[in-house]
Amino acid sequence: DVGGGGGAYRRPPLVQPPPRRGGFFEMLFGPSLFQPFRPFQPPLGPRPLPRPVRPAEPPVPTVEILPKDKDAKKILVLGDFVADGLAWGLDQSFAEEPKLAVVDDANTNSGLARTDYYDWNAELPKILNQEKPDIVVLALGSNDRQDMRIAGVSVPAHSDAWETTYVQRIKGITSTLKVYGRPFFWVSAPPMRLATAGRDMAYLNEFYK
Repeated sequence: DVGGGGGAYRRPPLVQPPPRRGGFFEMLFGPSLFQPFRPFQPPLGPRPLPRPVRPAEPPVPTVEILPKDKDAKKILVLGDFVADGLAWGLDQSFAEEPKLAVVDDANTNSGLARTDYYDWNAELPKILNQEKPDIVVLALGSNDRQDMRIAGVSVPAHSDAWETTYVQRIKGITSTLKVYGRPFFWVSAPPMRLATAGRDMAYLNEFYK
């Protein structure tokens, strides 16, 4: 009580707020973390089967590449990203052979469908004159599952005009290699996991034959 002339003044009793759920953490982070409990409701219908996990592939053993003779025969590998892997494999196969040297001149994103990106027929004579290989190995096609532009017009893959132009580009490469006069090998496009891609590789391999 506070004394004063006309009588005593009594403070009103302190009113305690109702307790809040969540306590200290709710005061810090708000009520969103403390929602009313809802029992688990299983999804309607059968549960989807879990996707199988592919086992990790074992690491590929590698061999140290020994120094090559200065007059070693040169194997030139040309093509796309498959050719890049092919060059690595050949390099490993001939790692201990001093008389065989592998030169990787692949352009991983190249192909025969997109001459606006990289034109193998235009570049091949320059590459041969520069490297002067004894053997040439090619692998192309994995990037060619697409339309091509012919005279500024987009031509769909598998169409007659697409096939005609594609075969002409293959013949241009093989004609240049025949004139060069060294042995060459055109490696077929590999099978692929996706069914549609695998069918396209088989389709292109008929032209390479």
